[in-house]
Amino acid sequence: MSRKFYVIIVTAVCLFAAFFVMAQDFSNIPERVKNAKDYEAVSNVIYREINGWFKNDPEQIFSVFDADNFMGISAFGTNDPKEWTVSASGRADVRAYADRAKDSYKNLPEEFQHKAEVQHVHIKGNHALAVARQWSQRPDEEKDRTTNTQFETVWMLRKTGGQWKVIGLIGGVTYKQEVTEN
Repeated sequence: MSRKFYVIIVTAVCLFAAFFVMAQDFSNIPERVKNAKDYEAVSNVIYREINGWFKNDPEQIFSVFDADNFMGISAFGTNDPKEWTVSASGRADVRAYADRAKDSYKNLPEEFQHKAEVQHVHIKGNHALAVARQWSQRPDEEKDRTTNTQFETVWMLRKTGGQWKVIGLIGGVTYKQEVTEN
């Protein structure tokens, strides 16, 4: 067999393989797989805000917000939106919110436990919606009791200049607090 024949065979195989790849329907690949970096980035923004509280770091918290375009809503643990209120709007409110981190979680008992988990992220274009759940257990030895709290927050984010920023949140969409006597 001639060299020309091998070249024709190899070319045909390569063309067939290229045609096969191009003919595939990639529309059924889940959005989360297509945009894995964005999903991870959105989750990281939320974890950075939450962790800023435990580090008593207002600047870390403030940095995750698009403060000029932010609106925060307090749901108070009710699913009735008629009871929700606007708790923050704009830069001054975001600054005041972040500054509360200086003292909010100081002097926690050693037994204090906290867990946060971003449980849902949905991205469409440059906008994202995320849901994070937090649980905490705070023993109070003086009063011989433990406070268990869990709640969910809905986060709204926008990608601007290649960075995801929080533009809104609904805090306390679900909220449950139990005090148990030790």
